[in-house]
Amino acid sequence: MATFPGTVYPDQIYIIGGHYDSYSSGNPMLLAPGADDNASGTTAALEIARAMKAANYQPESTIKFIAFAAEELMITGDSGSKYFAQTANATGMDIKLMINNDMISHTYSPVGNSRVAINYYSGFYHLLDIATFVTNNYSAIRAVNGTQNQWSDSYPFWLNGFPAIYFEENDFSPYYHTPQDVISNYSMEFCAEIVKASGALLMYMIQTPAIVEGFQVLDNGTGHS
Repeated sequence: MATFPGTVYPDQIYIIGGHYDSYSSGNPMLLAPGADDNASGTTAALEIARAMKAANYQPESTIKFIAFAAEELMITGDSGSKYFAQTANATGMDIKLMINNDMISHTYSPVGNSRVAINYYSGFYHLLDIATFVTNNYSAIRAVNGTQNQWSDSYPFWLNGFPAIYFEENDFSPYYHTPQDVISNYSMEFCAEIVKASGALLMYMIQTPAIVEGFQVLDNGTGHS
């Protein structure tokens, strides 16, 4: 985990991450190189951190770049993201957004015709709209609606009440959980565009005023007064 401290609101936390473990279905003795699932997502966090550092970006709110362990085992036990989200909830951490990248390097199409799925979560539908807008305006690919409440490292953050969004390739890799999950089977150009979109969303959200909550209209008026 790496942290860029916020210059104005250090207690407000934005997280971008992905899991770094890999898995090979069936025979546990088979290689599981995990280039797409999920070195691609881990690399996204690292590259965004590198670019921000190189640009001397000073975020108003704190950013945490996290590589999570054991996502592949989450369904049967603990995982790094589950532990972090539960601990954050228990200690009152003010997480404004968790951006997850999981499997972001496979496409069957040229980059200009490629799509990225934006997986979204109940109660945070506005993030789907914002992520779609940012992707369509700051990358060479286009966003499509993904799966609601999708399982991955973003899932336990949502379960613990934190806003979350999840970028995933729209053309699911045929090499998923196999020894063929290697970099030569993927498009680094496509992956780079998702990294652009993910990083742009992070910066956009940090600079966007918070949603007004708990308000009500006391006087509807008549249209004339």
